Amino acid sequence: MTSGLRWIQAACDWEISRRLGRSYDLRAPNAAMDPSEAGLWIDAVTAMRTSFASGEAATAVLKFLDAVAALFAAHGWKP
Repeated sequence: MTSGLRWIQAACDWEISRRLGRSYDLRAPNAAMDPSEAGLWIDAVTAMRTSFASGEAATAVLKFLDAVAALFAAHGWKP
């Protein structure tokens, strides 16, 4: 598994834990992923969002992908 997939899995686990009342800090994407992969991961998140938006996906999935994209942008990762 690549560092990007591990970070996305960690972000999903973090959100589940947060909803269960277990709070801890989520590492920033630039601390967990190779910066040379930034463009690849921005493209991947954008493609996943487009794919889910064209179907009957739960709003929560789209919100999660929007949050991931916003987090990337906040840490200087732009398309």
